[in-house]
Amino acid sequence: MMNMTQDSKYILQNCRIIKSCNILMPLITFFINRILEEKKIDKNIILSYQCLNTIDNLDNDVKSYYYLKTNVDCGVIDTSENLLDLYLSAKKMSNGFIKLVRHYKWRKARVYDWDSDLYMVHKLDELPKRHVVSILSNKTIYRFKISDIINIWTASLLHRQGLFSEPEHPKNPHTNQIFKMHDLYNLYFGICNTYYQVPLDIGAVFRVNFNLKVFKRYYFPLLRERIILLYYKEATPYEIYEYIMTMLKKLKDEVGDVYIPHFPTRREQTNIIARMKHFVLLYLRATLSCNPEVRSENRDTLVTELKDFVEEEENDDIIYRIRRRDRTTTMTNSRVRYTYSTLPTTTPTLPPPPPLVNEIPQRLSLPAITLPPPPPVLDMTRFATNTNMNLSHIRNRLSHNAIQRNRITNRLHLNINESVAFRPRNELPRTPTNNSISNADSIVNTYRSSLYSSGILRNRMRFR
Repeated sequence: MMNMTQDSKYILQNCRIIKSCNILMPLITFFINRILEEKKIDKNIILSYQCLNTIDNLDNDVKSYYYLKTNVDCGVIDTSENLLDLYLSAKKMSNGFIKLVRHYKWRKARVYDWDSDLYMVHKLDELPKRHVVSILSNKTIYRFKISDIINIWTASLLHRQGLFSEPEHPKNPHTNQIFKMHDLYNLYFGICNTYYQVPLDIGAVFRVNFNLKVFKRYYFPLLRERIILLYYKEATPYEIYEYIMTMLKKLKDEVGDVYIPHFPTRREQTNIIARMKHFVLLYLRATLSCNPEVRSENRDTLVTELKDFVEEEENDDIIYRIRRRDRTTTMTNSRVRYTYSTLPTTTPTLPPPPPLVNEIPQRLSLPAITLPPPPPVLDMTRFATNTNMNLSHIRNRLSHNAIQRNRITNRLHLNINESVAFRPRNELPRTPTNNSISNADSIVNTYRSSLYSSGILRNRMRFR
């Protein structure tokens, strides 16, 4: 018999154990070797023992069993060696140790202090056991209500950016960390064990092994339909109003030139959205759906209901018509004749002509016009004598002032042109002096003459 104490120490210390408590394939080969030693079979004699190296490189037990089963059926492995039976015996032993490790982890983990559902309505201890699921993460046990898990998972798969789908894995609401792969399987099987119906989104992501890229590739039409409905419910009034204006513009060939105010008041905008919001959902499905049947069906419904809405008289307060079309025209005909609403035309009545004049009217007698009396004649001699007297007085005053000014000037003897105060002390020569200098000492003489002239000029420019 095998020494189980030593084997247990070897398994717990040297074998790689993943976080989901599934022990990897080296544990299978370990048990096969111990079984061969117990039966005293030399493993080097077994030709199919080399297949165990391949088993070690596989990532799960299902692939390992399928690999061995296929090789046995194809005759690659000798059936007399009973390698498949050895594998099954080793698998039973490894499953026992996996259960032991799982039991040990759950016994040592602490329970998270939260005893109600996420809405804090029902106590978890009062609910049936199949309606509560437990998850072990980071040495802590978290308990959830199944309905809360369904809501969290659905909201994560329907995560969006506008009208673009961006699915995500659900997160633990207590730690805000993404659930790991083994936790997702436990949550899915927990939903299946209840009477809750598994949503289409969760069932679809389970079929692709929780791979979000594959899920988005194969189930994109399903996501698009769900995203359109979610966007319609969460859209702001401004977005709904913009879609209403765009819808009327795109469907003018079917409905006619019908408009709503571009700059409405708050009350007008609220009134228009309350009446026409349901048309937006039909318009989004008719334009953005991936299913052609859904597009055509919603488009026909939209055009029919929108035409009836426009023709109703009670909606004239929010609808502006420029032209209208006959109700007998079909939807499929693209060339539609419009009936323009024109004002009634009336022929204007001309006024009666004036009566003819046969007699020449007599001349009118105007009253006589009397001229005003002439102005009085002024005595100019008196005015001339007074003017001469005033001018002679002014001339006498000016001559008196000139005499006084001449006296002051003669007394001071001020001659500005000949004053010494305004003469310069030093004057520069207007033309340079012509000094005869030989070519031999032209450089030296020029330098000396420049120094001499600059020294004289500096002395002459000095202020005393």
